[in-house]
Amino acid sequence: MTRTRRRATPELLAILSLAAIGLLLAACGSTPVPPTLPPPAPTAAPSPTSAPEAPTATVAAAEVPTEPSATATTKALDTPTPQAAPTLPAQALEPAEHWVVRNLMVGPGRTYVFLADLSGRYQLLYSDDDGQTWAPFPGELPLGHCLNNVNIDYAAIDSLYAGACEGGLYHWNGSEWERISDQRVGTLEVVYLEPQLMWSTDPAAGPGDPKISRSEDGGRTWVAADSGIDSSETIAYLGMDPRDSNTFYAMGRETLYRGTADGQWKAIPTARFPSTFTGMAIEGGNGALYVSLSAPNNQIWRSQNPNMADVTGVRWGLLHDFGERQAVHLMATGPSSHPVGVALYANLAEIQRGDSGDRPGNYLPYRSPDGGITWERIVIPGWIE
Repeated sequence: MTRTRRRATPELLAILSLAAIGLLLAACGSTPVPPTLPPPAPTAAPSPTSAPEAPTATVAAAEVPTEPSATATTKALDTPTPQAAPTLPAQALEPAEHWVVRNLMVGPGRTYVFLADLSGRYQLLYSDDDGQTWAPFPGELPLGHCLNNVNIDYAAIDSLYAGACEGGLYHWNGSEWERISDQRVGTLEVVYLEPQLMWSTDPAAGPGDPKISRSEDGGRTWVAADSGIDSSETIAYLGMDPRDSNTFYAMGRETLYRGTADGQWKAIPTARFPSTFTGMAIEGGNGALYVSLSAPNNQIWRSQNPNMADVTGVRWGLLHDFGERQAVHLMATGPSSHPVGVALYANLAEIQRGDSGDRPGNYLPYRSPDGGITWERIVIPGWIE
């Protein structure tokens, strides 16, 4: 069945900076999780002053910045001077009750955070003032379920979807959560201005199960849409180009894919990335694609031409290197009043050394208002201090 897909208008795109593919780190199933916590989501930072990225002669056509990449610089909201390799607050390392951000979604005028704690409880909060104040979502969440994720329709920020770990997709209809199908959903993408068209990942897909599925009736029925994705992959991140609903991106631990609306996928060469992926986000205004990597690199890279017709021509530039002592999970992009115009959101954790090896400590959310140069702690009073 052929459908005509509309593009978002420039006015809406000006206010829409697509939240990254919500970090899917399910508390159940085979979804990959950080070494020490249930599903967090990590992050990174770009340098806004770097010159256009110059392709190398490598077949993978990765880009190298024309000026040195800045080392990680992080500052707390109450710290006047940036400091390299920040040390996270000691009181957050071994709390009696610790909440982590599983997913962060930046819609036009409203930001949501989906939280989980170590005992398997969940909380959905929202802010209408760019994170200055937060309030619990009045509809709470579907009770009695292990949840993979909460996602939003970016064309209607009060339209929410929650996916249960064992199967079950729920939609907030404005007054209650309605179970609309038995589909097992991790990350969900709703085509902009066409809410009947949806894409989803299955974080616990077994052999022969579709890794990615598509719905054309608002999530009630689904068909496989994962042709070209390796059967051994676990797809944890899914995103759509906000300017073109025919272009999708999906990420496993070691492979990055680009797909089309007919469910056909191709791997994007990423030879310059020697470590595994930990997060992905798309910039709403121009479609730039951001990815974060795990140790030993702990970096964020950006492609400004990820939708290039030939995937072998996709170029990459290193935006930020967090160093060996700080893990990063990229979560989202959003608008910023800074001249750079884009904010990045990520979970950061200090790498702790031990007899059994290095491992990340507790992940805490950060925001970079200047495209990745400096980072500020996101404090949510009563939840994440």
